[in-house]
Amino acid sequence: MSRPLEKTISGLKLRTESVEGALTFTYRRRKYTLPFEVRTIGNNENVFVHLPPNAGLFKLNDGELHLIEDGAEAEATAKSLRRSRGSSKKAADLELPKELMEALGSLPEGTKLVYGADGTPRLAKKRRRRTSKA
Repeated sequence: MSRPLEKTISGLKLRTESVEGALTFTYRRRKYTLPFEVRTIGNNENVFVHLPPNAGLFKLNDGELHLIEDGAEAEATAKSLRRSRGSSKKAADLELPKELMEALGSLPEGTKLVYGADGTPRLAKKRRRRTSKA
């Protein structure tokens, strides 16, 4: 009977050799080498790769990656990497010129301004949505 997969993998981890510069990635058209330990063993037909559970926060300086080890610097960097969950500007914050507001106000009831495939503006009927009876 064969051993379970986990036992086989655990046994192979002990035989691996460390490989320098094995992990690379491309960011903004530049290739960077990650300073994580990659352990491998293989032959012409098979390869076993062990990536110990690692994660890192890096600063890009002069085309090189520098690991951030200071907690305060890591916190500031993490804040700068956060993405907003939506548009940064709300519709209420946008201001339209007075002339444009007047022109949009003069559109006939039930129509809207759209652009055709060739880029010319035209009037189209507004879509009326039915309310669902739930």
